Amino acid sequence: MSKRKRVRQLDLKGNIIAIFGSGIDAERGTGIAAVSISACARGKIERTGDCRWEFVPPKPIKKSSKASERQSFFCQCCGATGSRKHKFLVCEGCLNLVTEKRRKRNE
Repeated sequence: MSKRKRVRQLDLKGNIIAIFGSGIDAERGTGIAAVSISACARGKIERTGDCRWEFVPPKPIKKSSKASERQSFFCQCCGATGSRKHKFLVCEGCLNLVTEKRRKRNE
């Protein structure tokens, strides 16, 4: 299990500027030290780098049943809606098109 905690960068008015996967990612993206970001998110200091930081609360883990595994989504290729029956976020038409292109390329 990963110990990385997502952090969000806020301006002084409380508006979200950015969300990072971890304090280290935020350090790479902003140049502000990860220890300072962590201290601000934990409430030890009020702000760092002219902004505030807070941890993003983790999403609750839901146990899935067969019915809930079919989630609705928008296709990344054509924008059509469908149900997620596989690990790809594309509709059946686009999935068949991509599969056919791969077959032709490999022949």
